[in-house]
Amino acid sequence: MRTPDEQSLVPLPPRIIQIEEVELSKPEREVYDYIFNQAKRTFAENVQAGTLLKSYTMIFAQILRLRQSCCHPILTRKKNIVADEEEAAAAADAASGLADDMDLQTLIARFTADEGEKDANVFGASAMKQIHEEADNECPICTEEPMIEQAVTGCWHSACKKCLLNYIEHQKDRAKPPRCFQCREPINQRDVFEVMKHDGDNDEGSASRPRMSLRRVSANNSAKIGALIKHLKRLRREQPGVKSVVFSQFTSFLDLIEPALQRDRIPFLRFDGSMPQKARAATLD
Repeated sequence: MRTPDEQSLVPLPPRIIQIEEVELSKPEREVYDYIFNQAKRTFAENVQAGTLLKSYTMIFAQILRLRQSCCHPILTRKKNIVADEEEAAAAADAASGLADDMDLQTLIARFTADEGEKDANVFGASAMKQIHEEADNECPICTEEPMIEQAVTGCWHSACKKCLLNYIEHQKDRAKPPRCFQCREPINQRDVFEVMKHDGDNDEGSASRPRMSLRRVSANNSAKIGALIKHLKRLRREQPGVKSVVFSQFTSFLDLIEPALQRDRIPFLRFDGSMPQKARAATLD
């Protein structure tokens, strides 16, 4: 908005647009491919039957579900968000490796099966000491130093999170059981934990070592939420005190973002059209 003399009411910095491609995890990609194949099949059937114009509402609903699956697979099963549709059939693409009787709910259940956090004290003082000491070491897989987003296996050995997950997937693709790159113990994605550093929660006398906790990598976070949290944390490090605005067309996606912000101790206020007027006024104040 502008004043009568064409001056901005609120001075804004220059707009910079950056487009970042976020790679979906394998379970997320399975959900996306399932919905895509369903929409593609529905479109082809309506074209063949000459009923395309009569079915555009259903097709638009499936496109909406594709957009939602890019945010978080859980959004695609909220019945109050999408139009009523027929029960989904099996995915048409055999290359996806899905069973014929596997439905969308099964895929989403697979995505959410390994949620939860595991606190650092479960591993004991000796394990946490080892994790602390390895934090600044090079990744044994890609040799990056220090490791990018340190993650640990169930046998307490560290590597970059992406390297570790890619290694496990690579071994599975070769039909070989994944084993630790150091001690050769069997490992799996369920037992991979990301090392979370809480710089603002240090006790007196432990300032040189931030408090750490371990979060299961396969926790109920989508790739898009993970990318968002990564950007927000980087901004807080580089520009302390900076404020950010996170937009979404889906208020249900904001519901999923809130717990992620809380877990990473990022303070926030919410403002959306579903809030009562008093709540919106309180947020603005």
